[in-house]
Amino acid sequence: MPERNLNASLWYDDPMKKAAVFCIGALLTGCASTMNYGGDAIHEQNHQTVPARGITSVHVLNVSGPITVKTTQGASITIDSTKSANDTDAIHRTHVTIHQEGPQLVVHTEYDQGGGWFGSHNGASVAYVVSIPRNLSLNVDNVSGPVTVSGTVGDLNVREVSGSVHAALGTVRPKQRINIQSVSGSVTLSIARNSDVRVQTKSISGAVNAFFPANIDKGFLGQMLDGRLGKGDGSIVIGAVSGGITISPQ
Repeated sequence: MPERNLNASLWYDDPMKKAAVFCIGALLTGCASTMNYGGDAIHEQNHQTVPARGITSVHVLNVSGPITVKTTQGASITIDSTKSANDTDAIHRTHVTIHQEGPQLVVHTEYDQGGGWFGSHNGASVAYVVSIPRNLSLNVDNVSGPVTVSGTVGDLNVREVSGSVHAALGTVRPKQRINIQSVSGSVTLSIARNSDVRVQTKSISGAVNAFFPANIDKGFLGQMLDGRLGKGDGSIVIGAVSGGITISPQ
């Protein structure tokens, strides 16, 4: 059995504090770019359902391909994954692994070890569509490909290297924590006007815009925004190295 490599475990700590993140982002994006998730000829689909009982959070990790997470009224978590590649060997070298770590369900992409930075250089990309109960916390890590999240009312953490992030979260509740970090790609967040939250954002290279009154500091090293809706009991923190940040009403 070939050795497998958990590819999505390599992440920057804080893109706002480390200039070296530019090098990391370029390196990771370059490795993942060999796996084109847009125009491959061979596809393999898989559907799995996991009971949500005893699970309080879900963590999705991917290397190449889009991640979409939406909410459901049911008591189960569903994972639909689509592998895409130019040959069947690449499909077979790529694995979608689902396992539980205490109260957390982990969904991640693995590749058979093949000597490259991410295992085999010609592994498949994987597109995920995950449905979770809306009260669960959510963590998403992606190297290359867009991330879309909608409906969740639990805590949310998104880390993206190369790709846009879109989140439509409705009313942000008191004590809810939302953290979105992107190296290369825009961040778009939609929240309800009756949210109770403090919002802090920073983009090194990109404009920052919000629909509510906020202090915006346009400095030498990017733009920072600090504002609040309601009492500001919840928290939204967004950071982007290269890409704009937009917060719009939902």
